[in-house]
Amino acid sequence: MTARTVGKLLALCLVIVLLGSTVVFAQEGTTSATVTVGGQAISGDTDSSRFEQYEEWPEGVMLFDAAFDWNGSRGFYINFDTTSPSYQDNSYFMRWGKKGMFKLDLTWDENPRYFSNKARSFWGQVQPAVFNYLNGEVAPVDLRYVRQTGGMKFNYSGLEDWDFNFAYTHETRDGRQGYMAEARVSPAAPPLTTLMVEFASPVDYRTQNYNASVNWA
Repeated sequence: MTARTVGKLLALCLVIVLLGSTVVFAQEGTTSATVTVGGQAISGDTDSSRFEQYEEWPEGVMLFDAAFDWNGSRGFYINFDTTSPSYQDNSYFMRWGKKGMFKLDLTWDENPRYFSNKARSFWGQVQPAVFNYLNGEVAPVDLRYVRQTGGMKFNYSGLEDWDFNFAYTHETRDGRQGYMAEARVSPAAPPLTTLMVEFASPVDYRTQNYNASVNWA
């Protein structure tokens, strides 16, 4: 299943939630919302890639977090919250359900992983998986990847003594990371020369998890 397909599935779930919301919002209920907006400035030595190794530190005015909750008089409810939507390391959560009957969770998380912002290479990429030697020159190499995880979880408990669950997550990692390899150089006369060389290894991972269960008690 491709990332595009996953996006379509998550979008379909969101459409279902929004359509259901048009019905449940017709009833009376209570609503609450919070939004945190502010500014951020960074000082000191920020050149090192270690500074943003696992998270991003942007500057300026940004949205730090937001939350929305609605509880209807007939048991329907909607919860939504997001953390660091202005950052690349962000998360989103939305739950729609009816108390004692069902709940649908949608999640999205994004996390960067920075290895180095000063890496250089004698090899230049001309197309995917094809590199040319730069003839003694060096070119900058972006050593980082971003992990993106989308998920859906559904629970139905509307039948007495029965509980139905289904969950799905799709994780992608795209980018580059350093990889150490052994290179052997054969001169005109022995012995062979062994070198340890680090090069930019592509990261292109796709991980999917499915989980379904039925409980009876």
